This record gives sequence, structure tokens and C-alpha cells, in this order.
Amino acid sequence: MTHTAPQSRRNEPDHYDVPAHHGSYPTFALLIEQGVVVPLPRPEDERADPLKGVRSAQTYRLAPGVLPVVTGDRHLTLAGQSIQADLYRLPAHAYAALVEASPDHRAPLCLDVAFTLAREPDVNVCDVRLVLEQSAAHAPRHLDAPHLVPSTLPLKSSWLPEDTLLHMTPGGHWFVTLTFRTTWLTRPLPTERGRVALDLGLFPLTTAVHEDGRVQVFHSTPLTLPDRAGLSRAAQLLHDQIVYANGRQDAEQVTGYLFMHASTVIAEQLRIPNMDRGYVHRSRDHALLDHHHAALPQALNAARIPLYRLPAGYTSTECPHDTCRHVSPANRHGSRFICVRCGFTTDAHVVAGMNLLRRHERTARRHVRR
Repeated sequence: MTHTAPQSRRNEPDHYDVPAHHGSYPTFALLIEQGVVVPLPRPEDERADPLKGVRSAQTYRLAPGVLPVVTGDRHLTLAGQSIQADLYRLPAHAYAALVEASPDHRAPLCLDVAFTLAREPDVNVCDVRLVLEQSAAHAPRHLDAPHLVPSTLPLKSSWLPEDTLLHMTPGGHWFVTLTFRTTWLTRPLPTERGRVALDLGLFPLTTAVHEDGRVQVFHSTPLTLPDRAGLSRAAQLLHDQIVYANGRQDAEQVTGYLFMHASTVIAEQLRIPNMDRGYVHRSRDHALLDHHHAALPQALNAARIPLYRLPAGYTSTECPHDTCRHVSPANRHGSRFICVRCGFTTDAHVVAGMNLLRRHERTARRHVRR
């Protein structure tokens, strides 16, 4: 059994990769041709690479004297060339820092109102539709404070525009990497903390299993939103932002819980190529992938909480009972786990957390013996 040990990133800035729109791909070629961005060599071994999450065919840094100008949630310019990218797909503290450092940023009015309405359990969907369409119909304006960022995490970020990077993946897709310096605002952490294992998903959002047997389950907040296809194009884009912001806020509840209760966090080493395509798209839209791969590890790093990632194989199909350990896909029945050998029964997400804790403990003992 191998595991990914937490690497020391304490003095490194945070990096978040946001997808660029296909319509901007020709602009990247033009920026390269004009020398606005220049190639940046990166190590072939990802473990030696401070940038995580995007496997690049080529990475580019900004030429000296070039700085990005952010003009909206989906717009920035480099040397006067416009690029469309989903800049709102950031943790709340990073998005707030980006907006606060961008005097040219413009956003639609009333998006916070639509977000609050959509999260209310008894709201009329027609009211949400009306606010979305009204917001989309008016020209964006400079706001006194960032919208959709009701974060309660004790983190403060500052944007480092000079460290912006561009990536082209082997498949020809482009990403913009935004860089931030993040500070942890609370000292010290509570003393009564222990190891916590996470099983991540959509339903439920996250199951946190403590080494003392306690379990905390986090569920996604349901949204009341009109059918996306029935909205105007501009309102559809606002609809997407609300869906992402809702997932981000729910995910940050998990992070806040770990700040209070975890001395060490163990999670599955999830790889996108091995995931169901439908799950990837849904979890990306709902901020879960960004949370698991970028926001959570960098927030834990800021709080000095180690994160270990273990291989995900058989975590929810291996019996966690000490005298059994039988592995079979027949053990799992949807969200229920019933061992076909010994009859041990519990929630399958809890089983995954229990097995992650055991595997981490076993691997840690092996490293001590060495």
C-alpha cells in the first residue's frame, strides 16, 4: 500500500486553475506570438512541481511588465487582449481578494438576492427566475463588496497578479492559473482534535469519520432554480454562478469543521480519468472537484493541518471489521454496506472512512519501522 504524504508547501502561494472559454483559444496563440507570455519549464515529475491539478503540455508565464486586468467574473485582459475564463470558480476568500484588487471589475446587480432566494426552502421558482432575468438585463456595475462570498473561514488572501500563468493541456484545452497568498487568521487551533477521514461525493456531499468512531455527514443545500434551458443566455450564466457558489459554500462548511476537529485529514486519492463522466461534470459544476483538488488542501496547508491522500480502491467494498476484512463488490448495496461473509452492516460512506483511517494507520506504522 502506498500513500501520498503531505509535502511542505507552507511558504508557497496558493494556485487555482480556472478553465478558459473555447472562444478565447485563438487569443492565447496571439499572446504567444506577440511575446506577451513566454514558456515556463515545469518538472516532468508532478511531485516536484509546486503547481498542482493541471497536467500541462506547455505552461506560460507573463512577460516582464505585463499584468492581467480583471473586468468581470468571466473577463480579463492581457496587453489589451480579452480572455474569457470562469474567474468566479475560486474559493470564497480568493475570489474576494481578486475582486477587491480589481478596480475595473464589474458584476451584475441583485445576484446575491437571487442566491439567497434560491437557497430558501419555500421560495417560488418564478420569483427566482424574475430576479435572474432582471440581473441579466442590466449592465454590470462596480460593486462595493464582492457578491456570493458569505465565507466564515478564518482565511485572508491577497492576489498576486504578476504570478498569473497560462496552461495548455495535452488535449489542447487552456486554463488560467491565479495565484494568491493566503493567511490563517486564527491561532491556536482547538487542542481536542484527532485524525479524520473523508469520503467525498454528491449525495451526501462529505462523510467525515473520526478515529474515535464519531461520524459527521454533510449534505448539499438544495436550490430552487428555474430550468436552465428556459432562461436567456445571460441569465443562464448567472444560474451557473449560483450553482457553483452554493456548492462552494457547502464545501466550506466541511473545511470549517476540519479546522475545529482534525489534527490530520485522510482522503481518497481521486483521479478524474477514473471517474464517471457524469459525476465529473456535476461535481465540477457544484464546486466539489475544485474543493477536493485545490481549495481543501490549500486551506488545510494554511492552517498547518496535514492532509494524506490514499488510493481509493476498495475503500467502500472491504469489510472494516477487524476479524473479517472480506473484499467484495457484493458487500455494497447503494449507500448500504452489508458484508456477505460476516454480516457487518452500516453506511457505505462510513465504511470508506473507516478503511481510510485503518490504511493510514497501517502505512504510518510501516514508515516508523523503517
